[in-house]
Amino acid sequence: MRDSANLRVGQRRAVIFDIQRCSLHDGPGIRTTVFLKGCPLRCKWCHNPESLSPRPQWMDGAAPGEPGRMVGREVEIGEILRQLERDRAYFEASGGGLTVSGGEPTSWPGFTLALLQAAKLAGFHTCLDTSGEAPWELFFASLPFVDVYHYDYKATGAERHKDFVGTDGVRICDNLNRLLKQGATVILRCPLVPGINDQDDHLRAIARLAVGHPELRVEILPYHDMARDKRRRLHMPVVSLQTHLPAPSDLNHWREVLEGSGLPEDQLLGALDKRVA
Repeated sequence: MRDSANLRVGQRRAVIFDIQRCSLHDGPGIRTTVFLKGCPLRCKWCHNPESLSPRPQWMDGAAPGEPGRMVGREVEIGEILRQLERDRAYFEASGGGLTVSGGEPTSWPGFTLALLQAAKLAGFHTCLDTSGEAPWELFFASLPFVDVYHYDYKATGAERHKDFVGTDGVRICDNLNRLLKQGATVILRCPLVPGINDQDDHLRAIARLAVGHPELRVEILPYHDMARDKRRRLHMPVVSLQTHLPAPSDLNHWREVLEGSGLPEDQLLGALDKRVA
């Protein structure tokens, strides 16, 4: 995608792989999350491999004899707005709203901008869940329509980022810094995979970002292995990771490094948030 291409707020249709109602983990309050298909990254730990291709795909059944299904369908913005209206009472009672996720929602730039704009005009709280791997022009155009950004930070260092994720991460970091300078509300979401990207220098880099931006919140997302069976059912090569599900000792170490590097407790969310332990 060229940096200046397809940024017009006008594309009315896109391919999604799910609309999840009553979500409690995709932003504040009760939310309706729209998952768009397509992603420019290839994270080794990706737990939604059905999100990578922008096109519908056939997925076999989970067990022998169980029917398969087509993953992905085209939707138009009006359908999503009608769903949001049905959930408006839940949003108003909880402070929730719409989250646009993926995949990578900026893979459908015109649609994502149009959906966010339409949702804001209708009075809904909005969240954009993004990897940051997109032209800055898109993020700048989204600023009037996004209340909070969920922004991924996956690895520290260009070589390590390219090995784990598929890009050097330079544009991701640049876009993050620009959003923060624009005064955007950002929650930095950090997936941690034991032995893969949970090195102490990465944890210290996360802490430095938070210390330098007191308004930034950091959400730690421990690894969970949901992808192996999905990749088999999608007839995709299985990615083998030499890792394990995080143990309490892993969580304790991550918290110790983050807090020892100066990250304030009130900026730390997710699995390491002592307030909800």
